[in-house]
Amino acid sequence: MAVQMDTTQRASIRAAIAQVHDRFGDIGVLVNNAARTVARPFFEITEEEWDEVIAVNLRGTVLTAQEVIPDMIRAKWGRVVNLSSLAGQRGGPQVQGIHYASSKAGIIGATRYLANEFADAGITVNCIAPGPILTEATAKAPPDKLAMVAGSIPVGRIGDAAEVGALARYIVSEDAGFVTGMTFDINGGLLMR
Repeated sequence: MAVQMDTTQRASIRAAIAQVHDRFGDIGVLVNNAARTVARPFFEITEEEWDEVIAVNLRGTVLTAQEVIPDMIRAKWGRVVNLSSLAGQRGGPQVQGIHYASSKAGIIGATRYLANEFADAGITVNCIAPGPILTEATAKAPPDKLAMVAGSIPVGRIGDAAEVGALARYIVSEDAGFVTGMTFDINGGLLMR
């Protein structure tokens, strides 16, 4: 079932969750994947653009978790997966902008906080930090730029969204019940630690 919502607005989140509750009951798995990015040099970022990127990426993650985690507390089981980015780990001018990198770093911090807060309730909270992934948006980039990016990745290619999905499937599985507060890197070796 597809449900549309604006992750920057609590009322919109609540309305979408109500539709899910009506059809399926309580929610046991939440994957926070909404994101906004604007490639912009540091001195050109306006206050409005800063607020918009932070609101979608970071505030939306927190607001949605606030609305869904009570279902998980009642069930004494739940899985939350927050999507961050390599940009939130490395920062720097090669990413989409300071607002994007800051929001994605904030998601990593929020993940750790929530993991600590709700571990004793049977809820795991983890984070995935992808590097360059081929999506509809990245596919629109000039081929020479994609080739340059792929050439900078140790495995020699851009990642596939299905690979990120496979990692998320593991994190939300019963097999991952002893894994919480982690940030999983999936970046082809761009950041090794």
